Amino acid sequence: MIRLLQPLFHRLIMTVNWHLAQTLHDAGVTGEMLYSESGFKGLMRQAGRYGARYCLILGPDEAAGHNVVVKNMESGVQECVSQDRALQYLQTGNDK
Repeated sequence: MIRLLQPLFHRLIMTVNWHLAQTLHDAGVTGEMLYSESGFKGLMRQAGRYGARYCLILGPDEAAGHNVVVKNMESGVQECVSQDRALQYLQTGNDK
């Protein structure tokens, strides 16, 4: 299970997040999109309570660069990967 985290930004960021979530869903990856006005700390705690294996973090900087930050909730390791390679990263544990 993954969680796609996003503080509330503007509509463009929400659209990019939705498209990424839909792509992952179409490939059989289960997850939810979480939103917050208070920032990432609360979202990370919430994702941890839900038992997420990975969190995908997509804010304005990531959207502008067509990237997403993937955080492994067990190890705490996070990496920035291209949105096009996010599915492969989640399936293999790396983006190589």
